[in-house]
Amino acid sequence: MYLTPRAHTRMLLLGTCNPRGEQACYNGLYYTADELATMVSGGTLCGVPVKTEHAGASLGTVVSGFLDDTGALQCVMEVDESTVEGCIASGFVRDGV
Repeated sequence: MYLTPRAHTRMLLLGTCNPRGEQACYNGLYYTADELATMVSGGTLCGVPVKTEHAGASLGTVVSGFLDDTGALQCVMEVDESTVEGCIASGFVRDGV
């Protein structure tokens, strides 16, 4: 069996990256609502690597981020299907896994 090279393909995904932010007085591990708003307005999420469970090889990058009506951080992520990791992740999404 021979593998034929494919064109560089990408999949766009939308997903929740962080739940609603905590109150300003919160001092813990999670982001506050103000911190999330600053990340979104400053565009600091763009280009951040996307990984499976925060580890391993990058599957792609964050294209944009926004806060939804509940205050949760939503991100559009571009998955690079030319990598093994990206191809597997895209297959899981297509198959509804």
